[in-house]
Amino acid sequence: MGGDGLNSPRRPLVEDEDSLFPDRYKMRKTRCLTVTMKQLGDVPAEIFEAAAEENVNLVDFSRNRLTTLPLGLLAMKDVTSEIIFANNLISYVPPFISQFTRITLVNLSCNNLSTLPQEFGLLVTMRELNISNNRFEYLPSCIFELKGLEILLARDNHIKGIDATINGLGSLKRLATLDLRNNDIEQVPPILGNLTNITTLDIVGNPFKLPRHQTLEKGTEAIMSYLRDRIPT
Repeated sequence: MGGDGLNSPRRPLVEDEDSLFPDRYKMRKTRCLTVTMKQLGDVPAEIFEAAAEENVNLVDFSRNRLTTLPLGLLAMKDVTSEIIFANNLISYVPPFISQFTRITLVNLSCNNLSTLPQEFGLLVTMRELNISNNRFEYLPSCIFELKGLEILLARDNHIKGIDATINGLGSLKRLATLDLRNNDIEQVPPILGNLTNITTLDIVGNPFKLPRHQTLEKGTEAIMSYLRDRIPT
């Protein structure tokens, strides 16, 4: 069954014998390693080694009980482009994440993260990052090094402010979608309006007083125009 083709004994990695990891044929056919809702606290390295040999592009271990990215994942650094570890208990991202040379998407939503390693900024091929539903009080500075980033989803955290300077969000020239809904942002800096590359901005559900709700309801173009009109001359 599910263990066929792996270089390790056929064994379930959870209590339910019907719940096995994908075999080589399935991984080869789909280019995916998807193991969700198994209550896993760790993943044997040989699973990732087998997936790497099958040139798996997408790794999805969402809805488990992982507290960090498994060390065995490193075996996939040269083949994997999408990593999804949403809905776990992750509070720490190891620096080895920087070695993923082809990564375009990282989804770490619904975890216990409050920071990211500085090495995260080396993922220059990344286009989409989802860190929603975590414990961030600010956007880690390493995110501003992701020059290819187009989509940043960071809703439902505890983010207190927006750094729209040239060293902050202003450095992300390709950023088109920014989701900061339901945070603790008390002030929206007018210079955010200068980031004309942003076509989708969502900042509802924060305690700031301006822009008013009526402006937010009109959409991104109205918000950006409002902010630009308030940049000191």
